[in-house]
Amino acid sequence: MWAKAIQVSKQALSKRLQTLPAQLIADIFAQTLDSIQNTQKLSNLNLVPAKYQTVVKSFSAIWIADGSTLEALKRKLKVFQDKKQVLGGKMMMVVQMFTHQPVKVWYSENPRNNDKLWCDQLLDSLPMNGLLVFDMGFFKFSWFDQFTESQKYFLTRLREKTSYQVVKTLSVGLYFRDQIIEMGEYRSNPCQHQVRLVSVFWGQNWYYYITNVVDPRMLSAQQVCDLYRHRWSIEDAFGITKRLLGLSYLWVGDCNGVQIQLFATWIFYAVLND
Repeated sequence: MWAKAIQVSKQALSKRLQTLPAQLIADIFAQTLDSIQNTQKLSNLNLVPAKYQTVVKSFSAIWIADGSTLEALKRKLKVFQDKKQVLGGKMMMVVQMFTHQPVKVWYSENPRNNDKLWCDQLLDSLPMNGLLVFDMGFFKFSWFDQFTESQKYFLTRLREKTSYQVVKTLSVGLYFRDQIIEMGEYRSNPCQHQVRLVSVFWGQNWYYYITNVVDPRMLSAQQVCDLYRHRWSIEDAFGITKRLLGLSYLWVGDCNGVQIQLFATWIFYAVLND
């Protein structure tokens, strides 16, 4: 800000981004989120649709988590010209349910890493009495038990062919069922805590959602279905960062540089979204 602009080559820029510590940009991202969250505390509720106001008051946070594979690294770089396509890694993103404001970002250099790699970080980051919504890529009995034991909540879909036993039926209708179940009936390591299964007939298919929010007064069957449908809104955040803000085009052929671009882009997104 205090120096005049100078012209540099692409090679020089790439070389600089190999040595500038990515953690510096990650720290700025964390500070940016803290600043935004402090100013949003009073206005967040106003951004929530009226029908979800009571739901938001029941939880300390409602977050969506999802992973996304980054695009191929720039092929013009000499280091990759003689190689097959090299993907830029994988990121795990957590955003607030209704504002889409980013909460956490993690990065792995390996684009083939399973989403479960970040299970511990996700659970540790979620505040007590918070609700995390995620897809079936995280399906794991032991992780579900950890939510219940730490007084935190999850919402996801039931994996096909999961064995379970119905313990209690809370309510039932022509197109829905709300039940308490025990999962892993035929496994040596079943789910230790009961969960709630909400089944709904939509179009021509039945859809099955599970959560450890077992009290329907805290989260009704309809709200369970609606909240999971909102999980897809995280794709808006991915779409903006990748397409509008350019994260789909990685212009550095180095892991450190990729992380710098990743965190810099999410800083821009956080401020833009705010």
